[in-house]
Amino acid sequence: MNHETLYYVENKARHAMINSGLINKLGDFIYLIYRYYESCKSYKLYKIVEGKVDCIENNFDIDQVSRKLLPIHFDNDDTKLSVFIEDYDINLKSLNHIIEERKERFLESIQNKDSRYIKMIVMNSLKLGLRMQSYDLEYAKNIFSNRRFRSWVLLFYMDKSIYEEPDLVMIIRKNDMFFEIKTILLYDDYLKNKIVSMSPYCSSWGDFRNENYK
Repeated sequence: MNHETLYYVENKARHAMINSGLINKLGDFIYLIYRYYESCKSYKLYKIVEGKVDCIENNFDIDQVSRKLLPIHFDNDDTKLSVFIEDYDINLKSLNHIIEERKERFLESIQNKDSRYIKMIVMNSLKLGLRMQSYDLEYAKNIFSNRRFRSWVLLFYMDKSIYEEPDLVMIIRKNDMFFEIKTILLYDDYLKNKIVSMSPYCSSWGDFRNENYK
């Protein structure tokens, strides 16, 4: 992928715009512009972006202004969940397991809905989780790792606000190439205790293997 497209854009005057990863009071990312100084061969913070017009006035073109940049993170830890939907293998087998074989775990108001509707809910929740993961790389927690696989827990919201307790949790697994949704679990006392007992900055929930959680 083009890293300029993902993380920053630079204009002809060598001004660079980045997504700081910080969020304003409305929940939107704060973008920053850095200027390059030839005298010291480095970039220095110039200003906080106020809007698209502000970017144009600082010599960025329409294409650059329209790009949604990912937050800057200085972390290459492979225990973190990818925020790119392109890295996920959303296949019939995993969706059938969730939608048909684990249907009883959904809210009663959703269980009798068409499978395509339930799939939409699953995908919307996944995209919301990945957006939250882009804000905070510790949002999804690593729950199990071995030589072949890693697994994460991602909160699953159906009709609640992200400021409330989730309806379910989604288990994401990574094989050699892709991430995939393995199953959904009830957000029960066992999971709540796991969350409460862990450090907010810990990236792992430790040993999560349990025959009741498949």
